[in-house]
Amino acid sequence: MCFGMNRVMLERNPVHYQYSCIPPVVENPDENATLELNENNILTQNTTVNEETLEEEIVTHGKKLRNPKTWKVNTVYPLKNSGKSYNSRGRLKIEIPAHKIQPPCGEKCGLKYSTKFDSAARQILFDAFWGLGDLQRQREYIVRHTHEIKPKYRYTCTEKYRALNTDFYFEENNSRIRFCLILTNQ
Repeated sequence: MCFGMNRVMLERNPVHYQYSCIPPVVENPDENATLELNENNILTQNTTVNEETLEEEIVTHGKKLRNPKTWKVNTVYPLKNSGKSYNSRGRLKIEIPAHKIQPPCGEKCGLKYSTKFDSAARQILFDAFWGLGDLQRQREYIVRHTHEIKPKYRYTCTEKYRALNTDFYFEENNSRIRFCLILTNQ
């Protein structure tokens, strides 16, 4: 037997008992035991060992095996990135609710995308974004649907230039429809 290795030492051969010519009196006979007579008129008892009793004899040694499927990191982040509810990884284990589609922007929003997108189209966009399930792919999705706004005139100065503003859009019927970033964050 080799210690330090994850080995299971099991004996699968049946145990043989030999008795004299006089049959023994068995108080609690085993269900799997059979009595047979040999050529020499020796009574033998063949018993087989159940697998249930063998499982008790399993001996494991060494380090605990890795099981990445049960790690918190690997169970929480897929739920988080797909917009489903999950328990936080911190000490308090706060339950974070699933992302759900919010009502559209009010009349104050200058883009008025609530009139351009009905609730079914908004649900399709919402499912497409959160259905990606990977943070990197979601960021690429946002970058694919952005466009830099170049101003008509820009003051020049010796300091660093500020970054250009971006607008967010979807293409529908070969035309760009601009929307708020709030649509993807809902």
